[in-house]
Amino acid sequence: MGNPLAAALASALLALTILTGCGASEEDRAADAAERFARAGTVNDYETFCDLLTEGARAPIEQFGRRLDVPADQRCSAALEAQGGTEQPDAEVEIGTVEVDGETASVQVSTTLPGKEPDDRVLQLQQDDSGDWLVADYGVVAPGT
Repeated sequence: MGNPLAAALASALLALTILTGCGASEEDRAADAAERFARAGTVNDYETFCDLLTEGARAPIEQFGRRLDVPADQRCSAALEAQGGTEQPDAEVEIGTVEVDGETASVQVSTTLPGKEPDDRVLQLQQDDSGDWLVADYGVVAPGT
């Protein structure tokens, strides 16, 4: 039998290595943020949708929200809710090519509503100060569409 202290130390080191060294790639993290953003839009989860926007991308929406009688931190989601939208929980969201260049990324997203043609877009993402990926521009229609 081996030394129990050495075995415990080896197990702890292995666990630490797994937790810190085998995280998701930046491509995976950017793709995940883009997918969460697209899905939030299909189910009218305006709070998540707004949380995944950069300050610059939120600004035009919040400008509209200033007309509403809501606290400043709720302007984005309140503005989107005021504009309305049909919830589409059966929408399909597919992530295509992901390209990361430092603190920016481009992610191809295809959203298909039941009975409709796919809406193919390239989302432009930026990392914030904490390293989270946020959508900076969601209006770029994918080439060829």
